[in-house]
Amino acid sequence: MIDGYGKIGMPNEALELFHSMQQCRIEPNYVTFLGSLSACAHAGLVAKGREIFESMERDYSLKPGMEHYACMVDLLGRAGNLQLAWEFVAGMPEKPNSDVWAALLSSCNLHGNVEMASIAANELFKLNAEGRPGAYVALSNTLAAAGKWDGVSELREIMKSRGILKDTGSSWIGTESCSARLQRFYRRILDEDPKKSPSSDNRTVDLHDLGPGAQDFKLISLIGYRGNLKSKELHEI
Repeated sequence: MIDGYGKIGMPNEALELFHSMQQCRIEPNYVTFLGSLSACAHAGLVAKGREIFESMERDYSLKPGMEHYACMVDLLGRAGNLQLAWEFVAGMPEKPNSDVWAALLSSCNLHGNVEMASIAANELFKLNAEGRPGAYVALSNTLAAAGKWDGVSELREIMKSRGILKDTGSSWIGTESCSARLQRFYRRILDEDPKKSPSSDNRTVDLHDLGPGAQDFKLISLIGYRGNLKSKELHEI
């Protein structure tokens, strides 16, 4: 339930359950802590997240795993504390794995720190150069946002030489027609070869008309959507 609350955007409820467990003397396990730390990250509760993380070993004799360290890096990074996130990684008792570096890279992309993003990406690629296509995209977007197009081009060439491809993004949309079925829409990459597009059973469309002036954009803004208008996602690899 703690994990579920966190995933559906109800971090306060997740943390209330965690506190209730403690009051009832039900000892949390590794999964409980992971769900609670994730909830803190999504809610921006840095101090609470630190407290929970430190209590693992101190109060329950549970040694944090790499996934817990990655959650802490995500927590600090999302909140904009990139230097603290970096120091946290540097102070880890074990060598960080690719999940930890990916969390730091994601935060650098979010806040536009090119230098730290490059370091995190290089460390990640040393550990897993071919299994993390999203990391290449995150670094590419960070470079593009900073106007470093030479770096973007160089990264594209590296991906091509390594045979790394990023899966085409897609969304499932339910219809209320008589057939009442789910329809899958694919996002077409700018330089994608139409002949290599997904099968004709699915709709392939260019999703570029949802700008700030569009009527649909105004409607979704009323229910809380906030787009990242500084994003360079049209330049994704």
